[in-house]
Amino acid sequence: MSRIPRLDHITHHRGDAPSSGSILLLSFRYRDELADQLSAMGERVVAARRSENIASRFLSLGPHMVLVDARHAAIEALQAVEKLGPLTSAAGATMVLLYDRQDAELVPAFAGAGITGFLAAPWRSSELAAALAIAHRTSSQNGKMESEGATIWWRANMESGA
Repeated sequence: MSRIPRLDHITHHRGDAPSSGSILLLSFRYRDELADQLSAMGERVVAARRSENIASRFLSLGPHMVLVDARHAAIEALQAVEKLGPLTSAAGATMVLLYDRQDAELVPAFAGAGITGFLAAPWRSSELAAALAIAHRTSSQNGKMESEGATIWWRANMESGA
């Protein structure tokens, strides 16, 4: 049995209910691997593999961040982001997109649908950690929005490795 709460079968890790301090992860292809990576980084994760009822899941959980993994599922992910965009905006939550570089032409559509940050694959653990740290700071659920209306993005320099 997994130690990470899943939306298709929710269990509570150590008796804790998912809360506004958690991340809602939607990953169509890499849910388990990414949820484990986030959990190892100290994040409280509620993970889903399908986008059915994603809006009601967001509303019932009230996470401060949604992480949408669009790798190998860009169209499905865009449809989910279009549903979640107005909800995350109204709730002051951030929505971060993880995407394949070959789908870079879709990033403007994701931005228009409501993402507030994005990170292109492949990434290093330190890059994911930095993206999450920035997303945590820009969540306005506590009444503050550090970069109101801005889309934040990260891109690794693949030539220099920086």
